[in-house]
Amino acid sequence: NWLPWFGINFPPYLNALVSVYVGVLAYAIVRYRIMDIQLVVTRTGIFVLIYSIVIGIPAFLIFQMRDFLERQLGVNWWLLPAGLFSLLSFLGPFIYMTVQRRAEAVLSREQKAYQQTLLQASRGMTLIKDLDHLLTLMVHILTKTIRITHARIFLADSEGKKFVCKAARGDHRKQGSGAISEAAALIQHIQETREPLVLEEIRAQGVAPSRLSGEVVREMETLDAAVVIPSFVQDRLLGFVVLGDKKSKRLYTGSDLDTLTTLANQAALAIENCIFLSEFENQQVHFFQTAKMADLGTMASGISHQVNNRFNTIGIGAEFTTLMDLKQLKKLMAEDNLPKLKPIIESLEDTMQKIRDDANKGGEIAENLLSFSRKSEGFQAVDLDKAVRTCIRLWGCKRDLSVIDFENNVSRDLPRIYGNFSQVEEVLFNLLDNAYDATLMKREAWELGKLRKPEEEWKGKVSVSARSFQREDKKYLEIAIRDNGIGMDAATRQHIFIPFFTTKGSAIKGTGLGLYVMKRIVEAHEGEIQVDSEYGVGTTFRVLLHQAKETDTKL
Repeated sequence: NWLPWFGINFPPYLNALVSVYVGVLAYAIVRYRIMDIQLVVTRTGIFVLIYSIVIGIPAFLIFQMRDFLERQLGVNWWLLPAGLFSLLSFLGPFIYMTVQRRAEAVLSREQKAYQQTLLQASRGMTLIKDLDHLLTLMVHILTKTIRITHARIFLADSEGKKFVCKAARGDHRKQGSGAISEAAALIQHIQETREPLVLEEIRAQGVAPSRLSGEVVREMETLDAAVVIPSFVQDRLLGFVVLGDKKSKRLYTGSDLDTLTTLANQAALAIENCIFLSEFENQQVHFFQTAKMADLGTMASGISHQVNNRFNTIGIGAEFTTLMDLKQLKKLMAEDNLPKLKPIIESLEDTMQKIRDDANKGGEIAENLLSFSRKSEGFQAVDLDKAVRTCIRLWGCKRDLSVIDFENNVSRDLPRIYGNFSQVEEVLFNLLDNAYDATLMKREAWELGKLRKPEEEWKGKVSVSARSFQREDKKYLEIAIRDNGIGMDAATRQHIFIPFFTTKGSAIKGTGLGLYVMKRIVEAHEGEIQVDSEYGVGTTFRVLLHQAKETDTKL
């Protein structure tokens, strides 16, 4: 009837297209989530119900009970249905809104619940430091909260040439490892649009432009992806999440996609954080091992002196025995002079004992060097006294301990600790070495006029002690390393465990990573490292480690 509106005499045959228009609109609403059809039907049903009551009751009174009302009310019988209609018309909107809100709350309860769960999860993801744990947790939350058939997470590899499946959960036929090249149509489309992809929407495009070619559909079908949610860090595609169909057979709504996009963006930050921490820890392990080897290089002259002393004692003892004692022994035996044999034999025994002792000391030095230089694996019961004594021997090869007063107050009767021997040894060695440096820095501060020099004679002091104690039903060993060196002020104490922060000045160079790495090692043992310090007075480091149990064996 559009043409007749303009006075053109044309039969209204095209009115049939109205039903086509309604059909197309209905299809678009369902297919493209233009509106939640379930909510529309619910709202319509409630509207029809409420206003059927608003109109129906007065109409029933007028058409079915008119005679009765006329007998009871006379000519003014119509006031009752009119008044009732007015009252219901006034109350109708309020009743409708109340019932509608409650009905929609019931219908969307599940959806709102899992969306809220996903949002809460997105806020907590950045606290997770292990990448595998993070990814496993993500696919678990997605499959359980949304109730979907499966979920998979793909991340870009180190070279950025492909995206590899790092975590999967759900239907075992759809998990697989899998990888997809960065040149794939799906990846290209994600990078162009930076928006979630819904398989049914792409299928419904029909003849699509190149960026929405049939290859995208085929690749999503290969991945068995109902939805693909990209995860970007600035302009870089870090990865994407593949989601299967909802088990309820419902469509993904616009609010679903918004929530999942928020989750993916937060996940990108959390994944970047995990990757950075992993790479940084690997670098610190390499750095610490390099530092240990550098320490061995510094110890070279001291070690050489110690080993040469052992060899000299062995060589002199062997030569003296050969040239003196053995010759006299042969002569006296030939003369059968038994009374003079006794002192010769005693001299031989004394020389052999010295050779044996120095050989053992040389072996201990070699064993300590091997223990210090190699990487040990696994946790086990560790003898703290042995670790301390090993550190002190090697420390004495690196430093001239005669210039300080050193005390080892660690008892051999202490219970053992549970940890990695090599790592505990590294922590103790570095804390002792830092204490030695602190005494040198105090002398440097006097020379530079930064600290008032005491009138009495001063000598650096370093001590190590240990004690066992119990806290909250857990048994610990506390190792305390004290010095009377330069000390630290309050501001410095707050920053000493921050990477690359160093207090070492011109006389002593430092990278600022030693204490940070030591703190990480202690935390890996589920222990604590504490510091008490006063500038110009000295510093005490306390390391708290768990005592070993009888059942603790090497892992």
